[in-house]
Amino acid sequence: MSSNRFKLNPGKTEFIWLGIRQQLVVMSLLLLKDQLFVPLDKIHDLGVILDCRLNVEAHVANVVRCSFTNSGNYDVSGVL
Repeated sequence: MSSNRFKLNPGKTEFIWLGIRQQLVVMSLLLLKDQLFVPLDKIHDLGVILDCRLNVEAHVANVVRCSFTNSGNYDVSGVL
């Protein structure tokens, strides 16, 4: 990373291990450029919430929550 002048910001860096439950137990930490990172259960990237099992429940819940928040006083009862 130093060859292309990119710097790692530990405060903004998120990472996630993807795999089955048995694989996720084995991989627990990441050491990169003397920084220790702990994998998260879910991350937010480009407007999409990904979780370690590639489940879309968290993303769908967030989209529904945001849509109801943005709907304001509109009557959406007929839509659902």
